[in-house]
Order: sequence, then C-alpha cells, then structure tokens
Amino acid sequence: LALTDFIREGHYDRHLRRMRRHYRHRRELLHRELHHHLDGVLDVSLPEAGMHLVGWLPPGKDDRRAAALADAVGITVAPVSAFSLEPLPRGGLIFGFAGIDEEEIRVGVRKLAAALDQF
Repeated sequence: LALTDFIREGHYDRHLRRMRRHYRHRRELLHRELHHHLDGVLDVSLPEAGMHLVGWLPPGKDDRRAAALADAVGITVAPVSAFSLEPLPRGGLIFGFAGIDEEEIRVGVRKLAAALDQF
C-alpha cells in the first residue's frame, strides 16, 4: 500500500525526473572530459539516454590492451570486443558512469588519458 501511495502521489515521477537530470549531467560531463582529454584517441558520441558511453578506438588498436592499461591505473572499462562473437572492424571501450561522482569522472579521465598516452 505504501508503494501505491508513493506512485499515486507523484513521488515516483519526481524521483525519475530528478534521476534523469542527475545521470544526464554525469553523461554530459563524462562526454566533455573524454572529448577534451582523449580527442584523437577515442571517438565518443553522446547518446540520448543510458548510463554508459562507448569510446571507439582508431582502427588497429586493441581494445583489450587499452582496457588493461586503464585497469593498471585503477580505471575500470570494458572492451567492446568482449561482447562480440565476431572480430570487429574497430575496438572500443565502454564507460559506465552511474556509480561515480563528478570529481571521480574528472580525475579518472585524466588518469586514463595518461595511461593511453603510451598506447
């Protein structure tokens, strides 16, 4: 009954609107930071929704190696190739941003840029 009241009174809708704004802000921040610090290394488009971004590497660059370099500096990203049964024409990295705050995004992207500099 409490859940029914919560929904009927509009609290759930307000919560969803607040969370959409919150995650949209983080998504846009991550996109800006990646573009600023890794332009030329990653091609990142800004999706309309979701809690992940994909950064595509230049052709011939191994996304598993890039993910390992990121992991070595404490940044967790998933290589796109890990989700494909067939070889891809281009590797990429999947960035989740839901569980990290804005400062972690800024610091993490700078650490990633330094790690991928040797890539």
